[in-house]
Amino acid sequence: MKYCAADACAPCQAMREAECRLAEAEALVERLKHEQCRLKSDMNSAHDPLTHWLPPEVKAQIFILCMPTFSVAEYTAEGRCELPAKAVGVLSSVCTGWRDTARSTPQLWNVLCIVIPSRYLASGSMLQGIEAHLSRSGDLPLMIQIEHNWDPSLVDSHPSEYEVIFDALNRHSHRCR
Repeated sequence: MKYCAADACAPCQAMREAECRLAEAEALVERLKHEQCRLKSDMNSAHDPLTHWLPPEVKAQIFILCMPTFSVAEYTAEGRCELPAKAVGVLSSVCTGWRDTARSTPQLWNVLCIVIPSRYLASGSMLQGIEAHLSRSGDLPLMIQIEHNWDPSLVDSHPSEYEVIFDALNRHSHRCR
């Protein structure tokens, strides 16, 4: 939107002020959404019998039973590769207690699906996610699947990032089944 060069025009000045108030309101809404999310997690934790009454081993076993089970061949079917990570994400998002249980249960982390190219590649978050996943899997056997939608422009623009990712995977290759 074009404004007057000088602040003499009352409608332009009013529009600038309205946009400023709107930006402040949007920031407030964003802060309130984060607070609401935190409070929901706190409420889930406070009212969750699983977190308070069951021993960690039993909670972990329940979480393991929540995971999708496929054979290696079935994991390669379209759309199934990412199901284990989605299931762990759902379990981890209920509350802090569930997230702690999920993160400390290696059986939830022994299937890893990597989609290349990834929009997260250049940010480094893809490597951080892979390393966290591999670390959480403990010493269990791994099933790693790499899916790719080959885009040479992305590979050529980030060759060192791919090398770092494959180096991380190679350090755990002895565990692959």
